[in-house]
Parts: sequence; C-alpha cells; structure tokens
Amino acid sequence: MNPAQASERLAITEFNTWYVAGLAARLQEEGATHCLVYRAGSPKWQAAGCSVHEGQTYTVAEIIAGHRIGYWPPPGVRGRLSIPAGPGCHHTIERAEAELSRPLGVRRQACGAAGSVLQSVPRRQLTEASMLC
Repeated sequence: MNPAQASERLAITEFNTWYVAGLAARLQEEGATHCLVYRAGSPKWQAAGCSVHEGQTYTVAEIIAGHRIGYWPPPGVRGRLSIPAGPGCHHTIERAEAELSRPLGVRRQACGAAGSVLQSVPRRQLTEASMLC
C-alpha cells in the first residue's frame, strides 16, 4: 500500500461523497426534483457497479436516501443506489436542467474506458458542477 495514494484516494472519495450530499440538499431546498450523474474524473480502473449510473437522471430524494448506503458500513446494502457508488468511484451529480440548457457544442464526449468528460465548458461552470476523482 502506498500511503500517499491511499490518503489521496480517501480524501477525494470523502470530498465527493459530501459534495454529492451537499449539492443534493441544495437542489432539494431550491425545489429541483432531478439530478444527472456524470463521471467527473478518470479512474485508474473501471468499477462495474459504478459505470451503470453514468448519464442517468435520478430524483434528488433517491440521491439523498442513498448516501453511502451501497457501501457503508461494509458491506453496504447491495442493489441500492449510492452516488458515489463506493470508494474510488468518480461519479458525481449536477442539476438535470443544466444538461438541457448547455449549448449544442458542450456535451459529454467519450473518453475510452475512462468514461466521459465535459469538454468546452467554461472553467467557472466546470469547477462549480464537478470535482476530480
């Protein structure tokens, strides 16, 4: 085990977990009902349970109810929605409405086995609605 990599993975996973929880709570406060799941960073490996959520729209209530349920405490509740899906998962959420309001040239582009990334998004928008995993 590499202590530097392990601590970085833990920090990023925890940041993403609480980012999703905070954004979902904010969306709920603002009356939003749905959010979009996307891959915010390129993983070192592709977790099978993780990739099925990419590009999916879920209710904000589902995201809130699923906070860590799929993996914590171990072994988690199998089959329950949890974003991120577990440690090392690179999926996060954004407003579902944001996807519809983007200009045509700003769409998710395939990135091989690493999933997808946002391209042509202004830096302000990218840092507001994403995080690196």
